[in-house]
Amino acid sequence: MSDSSGRVRMRSPEEDRAARKREASRLFARAMHEADASTEVVAAQLGVKARHLRRYWDPDRPEMVPLADVLGLPPAVRRVILEALADIDGFTLVEAPPSSEVIGTLARIADMARETGEALVTSASAVSDGYVDAREARDIIKECRDARAAIAAVEETAHQVVREGVIGVAQ
Repeated sequence: MSDSSGRVRMRSPEEDRAARKREASRLFARAMHEADASTEVVAAQLGVKARHLRRYWDPDRPEMVPLADVLGLPPAVRRVILEALADIDGFTLVEAPPSSEVIGTLARIADMARETGEALVTSASAVSDGYVDAREARDIIKECRDARAAIAAVEETAHQVVREGVIGVAQ
């Protein structure tokens, strides 16, 4: 900002906050518009009156949107806000691939159990006579590799849960 003499004037923290509130209001209005969200429907979802929700995008008296309300917004509205926030810091928001299906998760667990069992049976059979020959050792190595691969698949599923949230498993 410059004053009338052309000198640069720094904004006060209060002015910065007011500017951020105006920007947040514009962002909220844009998110509602781009998501084609109904004020009444979103207000009902959040448990507030529509007039209260409208204050979030009123540029003349912007009100900060509580985080609890942001979390309660419809995904399409929340996505516009998240994309804008990511863009501020130079990031691009990309959609994660859908979580694994329940059957895929169960299949990986079953593979892990089967492969680990085969490695144990092969190892036990090999040592049952008190000796392990080269062929038996190669079989143990192969079964252990298969078991490690199955364990890694289950571990990757667990990492996916950490990244994306709970993967449902039918009871």
